Amino acid sequence: MEVVLDASVLTDMFIVSRKRHELAFRLEQYIKSNKINITIPIYAVLELKTAIENERLNNNFKTDDILNKFCLLSPKVVYIDKNFIKEYMDLNVPYIKAGDLIYILIAKKHSAILITEDEKQYKVARFAQVSTYKINDFLSRRKA
Repeated sequence: MEVVLDASVLTDMFIVSRKRHELAFRLEQYIKSNKINITIPIYAVLELKTAIENERLNNNFKTDDILNKFCLLSPKVVYIDKNFIKEYMDLNVPYIKAGDLIYILIAKKHSAILITEDEKQYKVARFAQVSTYKINDFLSRRKA
């Protein structure tokens, strides 16, 4: 099984002050224990880094081990370049902001499950026939 994790889900996994942290942490444990492959766009790494830095600056959050924990997930990273446009672009996916579109295109191309908490991304992905779940729904379906 392969999942594409939206950056908000990744951020919820690693920043304990986030309201969905506990749920996202359960997802992280499920992914690890079931050896599920994670795929993310390089963009997600930048979003995670920005969220971590924001948390550090505004809440005195210790960030020392977050990137190490992230690396332990061993995500496959998809780079956004000329090859991405050739291999992943699907003009049949309805309009959505570019950042959200990237996750949908990757999940669609890989026939992977997209896990997101973004309502608009969720709806567009489902419309584009991408298997898409919110964290709780994904865990509930797997009795995790």
